[in-house]
Amino acid sequence: MDTKVEELTIEESDTHSAASTWSGFDYQGQVSIYWVMKQLNQMDLSRVQLKDYELQIESIEDFSINYKGFPLTIHQVKAYQDKTSFGKYKRAIHDLLGKCAKYPAITQCFLHTCHQFKIPEIDKLKSELESIESEKNKQTLLEYSNLLFKEGKFDETIKKLVLNQEEDNEFRCVIARLEIEDEIKREIKRFLEKNKDLCKYEQVEWNENINFLYLNFINKINQAVAKGHANKEKDVRITF
Repeated sequence: MDTKVEELTIEESDTHSAASTWSGFDYQGQVSIYWVMKQLNQMDLSRVQLKDYELQIESIEDFSINYKGFPLTIHQVKAYQDKTSFGKYKRAIHDLLGKCAKYPAITQCFLHTCHQFKIPEIDKLKSELESIESEKNKQTLLEYSNLLFKEGKFDETIKKLVLNQEEDNEFRCVIARLEIEDEIKREIKRFLEKNKDLCKYEQVEWNENINFLYLNFINKINQAVAKGHANKEKDVRITF
């Protein structure tokens, strides 16, 4: 019997979408590229050993910037598209601070978001974090809470937290989902202009060069993560 395709419909209950999850991981990878470029643009490349620095993905945090194998800064990325309340970020902030308390050599911790959100005053913030209860990774939650609140390390670690910083800030960590590509390309251009003597490109301002490098960085991240996935590795590192 012939079926007229134009008369068929798919019920919504039979559909699903992982677009937000897929996009979230892509955003996470792009934020890590952006941050590496920010770090490179702040370095005097004639005075540093780049081989001592590396990007580490999905280990102690969504990503970290390591120096000689140990994380200097740790970064958690949340790609929520609605302007959510503080409550949705509480656990992320708690865990970032807990890791800084456990590993004091970590200099800063960053929460990267697509939108700014309202943060309570410091006493209220501390109270909110201290009251978190969850069965997810419960032992880790208790360990971090003990370090922060029973051992009194909250006051020193909260100084390491960076979040909600928008444009024109050295530590910008609020970038909209559809703006991150442009921000990466802007940092690439800055790098090329700053380091013309190190670059093989004759016309650093050409968009072709910038687009090539951007896509190459994306591919580098994708290949590193795919290799880690295929080989069941939990330690994905890319040297600067």
